[in-house]
Amino acid sequence: MKTQTSLLILSSVIGLVGIGGSVADSSGLRNQKIAGEDRPQSKFRYVILYDSVDPNLSQRYVEVLLDESAFREETLKELFALVSKRYRRPEWMFVRVATSLRQVATPEERDWPNISESRVVPEPDPHPSAILLRQDGNELIRYTPSPPDAKQRTVILRGKDPNP
Repeated sequence: MKTQTSLLILSSVIGLVGIGGSVADSSGLRNQKIAGEDRPQSKFRYVILYDSVDPNLSQRYVEVLLDESAFREETLKELFALVSKRYRRPEWMFVRVATSLRQVATPEERDWPNISESRVVPEPDPHPSAILLRQDGNELIRYTPSPPDAKQRTVILRGKDPNP
């Protein structure tokens, strides 16, 4: 049975609206000091939409919406590091990165069978996407650099590709 943990949308919304008088402008959040420390400033915008842990399998599934204009290999590497730091356990983690709301299931759609259980063939996706995988000491990124071409590129960050 999957146990859903917190959604981080609220924290992102609070961050965009501002805390303690900080406001967002067209170039992003303004720097502000809190108790003498600089507020963390991300180089790109992303939101964690979904986080679920299956305690029986000791696996975590995360869904992230990334600003499409920031989608490139270096950003995906940094995003992998940020998500891995936030979710250290369990060791097995699968992160799906979307760049459009059209790639993200609504709660009602999430309740329906997955594509592997369905006979519906999806249309080619015009938006880039990626999978970040941490499993058995291996870390890798698989992404589509030039959609709608579905050809994927794999970047091994540590270890080897468990499914070459």
